[in-house]
Amino acid sequence: MISLFKSFNANEFKAFDDFLLSPYFNQSDKLVKFFRLIKPHFPLFESDKLEKEKLYKALHGKSPYSDSTMRELISEMFKLSGVFLAHNNLKQNNPEAGLIRYEWFFSRQLEKLAEAEMQSLKVVLDSYSPHDAGYYRHRWLSDRHQFEIMASRFIGSEYKLLQELNLFEHVHSLNREYLVNSFTQYTYLLALARIYKFTLNPERLGELHVMAQHYIDKGDTVIDILYNIFQLNRTDEAKYYYGLKEKFLADDMIVPKIIMLEAGIALENYCSKKLRDGEDSFSREVMEIYRFEVEHNYAREDENLNQVFYLNVAIRGAESDYVDWTSDFIESHKKFLSPELQEDSYSFAKAHVLFARKNYLEALRLALTSKVPFFVSKIILRNLIARAHYELGMLDELEVELYAHRHHIKDEKLTEERRDHLETFITVMKQLAELKGNYNRGKLINLSRQVDGHKGFANKKWFQEKIKELIK
Repeated sequence: MISLFKSFNANEFKAFDDFLLSPYFNQSDKLVKFFRLIKPHFPLFESDKLEKEKLYKALHGKSPYSDSTMRELISEMFKLSGVFLAHNNLKQNNPEAGLIRYEWFFSRQLEKLAEAEMQSLKVVLDSYSPHDAGYYRHRWLSDRHQFEIMASRFIGSEYKLLQELNLFEHVHSLNREYLVNSFTQYTYLLALARIYKFTLNPERLGELHVMAQHYIDKGDTVIDILYNIFQLNRTDEAKYYYGLKEKFLADDMIVPKIIMLEAGIALENYCSKKLRDGEDSFSREVMEIYRFEVEHNYAREDENLNQVFYLNVAIRGAESDYVDWTSDFIESHKKFLSPELQEDSYSFAKAHVLFARKNYLEALRLALTSKVPFFVSKIILRNLIARAHYELGMLDELEVELYAHRHHIKDEKLTEERRDHLETFITVMKQLAELKGNYNRGKLINLSRQVDGHKGFANKKWFQEKIKELIK
């Protein structure tokens, strides 16, 4: 009961007080008195006066405490709270209330009132934002009820009815709701399938794709975005990345924030995979996405900034042409990180920017102080420490670092792709360090060919630059 009251705002709490005084809803003076004892402690409800025994004494005087009586009183108050919330919702100008009022009028054959309610509901739906699954459900119900009104008017005149109303419109609204929910659920399952190596029914996925063809690129941005996320996870084809990016950067106000966040993550993940595969052009792509998310506040939920997002921007930004922008982001958004993660995340991020600016000693110092909790971030940090040792000529320390780094390869949390990339990083770094200490042009050229021919691994571009430096 207290948890429910904590969720009330000040106006709702005051309205509930008035609600309790209405004899139509409540005829128990004891409930009113009970509420008066609770009321002064809104909104925190943290006083010891709210203990059941003390409330019972205030209500019943010296009579012995009865837990069953208190439970019954609390239960009644909780039930009335639910009635209040439902009644309060019916007073609002929203789709749920409009549909309930319509059904009441129509069931009593009050056709004019039912039709007037439908017209009001249409106005509400036209201004409804965002276009989530609830929007399509209400639109479908609205279309269905509109059909009921028309059908009751044209009984026996079916041909005229067909002329007056598009019978399939409410079916399309229902299909849109189904697509929104299905794309969201199957995208989640596709992500799980990649992690846990199971296969989804390809025929079912194909049916969803076929059904979507009637609705994509018809002006509904929500369905277009969710379709492209679904297809990108299903096929990994570039056309879905660029289709999603176009809709994402348009920043259509009818798209719910949660869907924009999902779109951003899908775009980031695709770019990261391409970068791991050695496609350097996606460095600019991912920074365009990151900058858009920061500038339009899609990186923050209220005042909190996702730590993984903060670290990823630092990693990619330090490897791009946007080092100055990345540095400004790191400094200005540090305050939005949760306090317990703030300093470690900042040290991690700052170390990458300093490394990009060739301040290797300070980058190494900060990297060694950071204790980021995420497994992949720890590997990325150790890669940075190894590269800083190389740049500073600390080859003995580098050898120790690579030896310690090897234990990550057997960790079960690594995917096969990341395990291969980590093993390649360690092997190439070890060969590069040996050739720096014992120059051999032929072996360097051979190493260069190996690096160029590898599909992708961490810091591939940096290795290519270091090999060219040694060759020169």
